[in-house]
Amino acid sequence: MIKGIFDFISSLIILTLLLPFSILISIILLFYFKAPPVIIQERSITKERKIFKLLKFRTINLDSAISPKAFDNILFKHELSIHVNKFCRWLRTTGLDEIPQLINIIKGEMSLVGPRPFVMSDLEILHNKFPEIELKRKVIKSKPGVTGLWQVYGDRRLGLNNLIELDLQYEQQKSFWLDIKIIMKTIPLIFQAKHDDSIVLRPLIMKGLKKSKY
Repeated sequence: MIKGIFDFISSLIILTLLLPFSILISIILLFYFKAPPVIIQERSITKERKIFKLLKFRTINLDSAISPKAFDNILFKHELSIHVNKFCRWLRTTGLDEIPQLINIIKGEMSLVGPRPFVMSDLEILHNKFPEIELKRKVIKSKPGVTGLWQVYGDRRLGLNNLIELDLQYEQQKSFWLDIKIIMKTIPLIFQAKHDDSIVLRPLIMKGLKKSKY
C-alpha cells in the first residue's frame, strides 16, 4: 500500500513539474514527425499477464523502411538507430522518452520501480525461443516499472539470463527502501544520458554485442 501511495503521489508531482518541459518535447516531436508525439504500445510481463497500453514519446521515424530483422531480438535493436534523429537519441539515452509513463503509474498500471514490460513482439520471441525464461517470469507479481533493478544494474551483453536473475532478485527482495535506492541510482543516469537502451546502444555495449547469443 505504501508503494502504491508513493508511486501515485510522486508521479503526480513529477508530471506536474515536467509539464512545461513535456509540452516543449511534444511540440518538437510534432514538428518533426508530423504525427502525434505520444505513441501507445501494448506491453506486459508475459503473454499470460494482463496487457496494458504503455505511453511513450515517439522517437522512431515510422515513415522509414524498417527491416524485419530489427524486430527479431529482445535486448538489441540497434538496426533501428538509423531511424532515430539526434534529438530523439537524446530522449532515449536520458530516458525522457518515458515521461508519459507517469500517466500509466497514476492509472495504477505501472510502478516507478519494477520489472521492465515487453512489447508483444518481444513476448512472442520469449515464448517461442526462451520458454524456460518465460516460465521463470511467470512467478513475478510486481507491477511493471519505469525503472528497476535490471534497468540500472543489468548488462545487456549477459543476455536474458541476467535480466531474469535481476527480475527475480527484485521480486524476492522488494521493499520501499530498495525502490528508493534504485530511484536514486536512476537519477544520475538521466542527467548523464546513460539510460540503458536497446536501440541507441553505448559504445561499450556495441563491442560486446557479437558475444551475446541474445
